[in-house]
Amino acid sequence: MYESKRPGLGDEFLDEFTLAMIELERAPDLSRIYFGRFRRLRFRRFPYKLFYQVQDEAVIVFRVLHAHQAHERGLPD
Repeated sequence: MYESKRPGLGDEFLDEFTLAMIELERAPDLSRIYFGRFRRLRFRRFPYKLFYQVQDEAVIVFRVLHAHQAHERGLPD
């Protein structure tokens, strides 16, 4: 999607996702509980949000959504 807008932009989106994963690895409890048992991390550059849970020592990513999508859909209770 982004690659069709500008060559290299898709790679930049993947870089942003990678940075989000590194941030979660370093400080998984940084984001507060946002919805149900889920925490939310917003991408800095792109309009996306990542929903995840911290279980024991693991970070489990459930969804990555565009900021305008309803986050309730698709998240388990």
